[in-house]
Amino acid sequence: VTCSWNARALAAAGPTLHLRLYDAIGPYAGLEAYASLEADHDGDPCWTLKGGMGGVVGFDMVIAGMEILDWDHPFGIAEKDLASGACQENPLLDGATDIVPPTFTPWSRLYEDTVSSFTTDGSWTWLEPTVDGRYLVAGEGVQGLLKIDRDGGVLWGRRYVRDEAVLPVPMDVTAVVETADTGLLAAAWEPVVLIRLDPTGQPLWSRRADLPFKPYQGLVAAARTDDGDLVFAGTAVTAASGDPDVWITRVGPDGSPRWSRRWGASDRNEQPTDLVLWDGDVLVVGSSFKVGQDPANQAFALRLTAAGEPVWEREIRGCELSGDLTLRAAAVSRDGDLLAGGRFNFSSPRALLLKLKPDGSLPWSGGAAAEFLGLDLNALTQLTDGGF
Repeated sequence: VTCSWNARALAAAGPTLHLRLYDAIGPYAGLEAYASLEADHDGDPCWTLKGGMGGVVGFDMVIAGMEILDWDHPFGIAEKDLASGACQENPLLDGATDIVPPTFTPWSRLYEDTVSSFTTDGSWTWLEPTVDGRYLVAGEGVQGLLKIDRDGGVLWGRRYVRDEAVLPVPMDVTAVVETADTGLLAAAWEPVVLIRLDPTGQPLWSRRADLPFKPYQGLVAAARTDDGDLVFAGTAVTAASGDPDVWITRVGPDGSPRWSRRWGASDRNEQPTDLVLWDGDVLVVGSSFKVGQDPANQAFALRLTAAGEPVWEREIRGCELSGDLTLRAAAVSRDGDLLAGGRFNFSSPRALLLKLKPDGSLPWSGGAAAEFLGLDLNALTQLTDGGF
């Protein structure tokens, strides 16, 4: 795949003559003068300003002010290069490297006796920034909740056990979100329990979800709306299907349910991996698995309104050369689109980054490879300079 920087702008003006039968259907012809600016970063010259004359003949049909049919054939009369030149390089890029040193001292921490179990291919860690500049740590198999400072030091750690539990086994905290009043709302598992916490992690109340199905991994993704509600995503299994489906629910600040939705295809496993709020709507990305589909591992993006009504669904799969494809992370870009990342290829994965427009279309996607074991993109964010 090659990439080039090029652009073209055109301005034109001129008369067009229509001859319509019953003021509805007929031919037309037009004449126009135009000026165009074409730029190609790798070309010589880099930019060219052109001027010329052209025309168009066509046939159209207009009924009640609405255009029903329009066929046209443009043609050129004369064109001339007016000016050309070289492009100026961005001085800020002079000497810039692809990888820059960090502005902080890197560190690594190991937190003992926090994880009870995990899956080798689908495990995740929940890292939630707080308003005071610290971080909350939860995730798959994490039996409790940690709060750490910017250097990884533990400020506090809490474990949560149900009062009715016969054995005092701590529940996994799979997700946690800071509430509008700087408190916390954590999703625990198993079973699915919402726990309201104060800023120090002490429980204030809990709500156990009364569900007509069995959750598969608990609630694995969450986001807070502008009005203080919380939206969660997880997986659900019914006795009738036996296959995990996507489960999305919205609750109020007190844990009361607003709505609950399920999505999935029959005889296929769906697994949500991330959830973001996109222009007031809810966007969930994830992966699916089915032995009979080719490739077996594919990805999806699902958009719902704030009321839980479906807007669109997009299934994204790899081609013959890319193989299995999985989406693990999503973020809203600065231009209002959606970025999603994950991996493709199964044996030696390549990191994947793609973009989705508000209507669900996919303008571009790209991958990055590494030697030996490969790369798997698990999180992403957009930088102030527009990069990712």
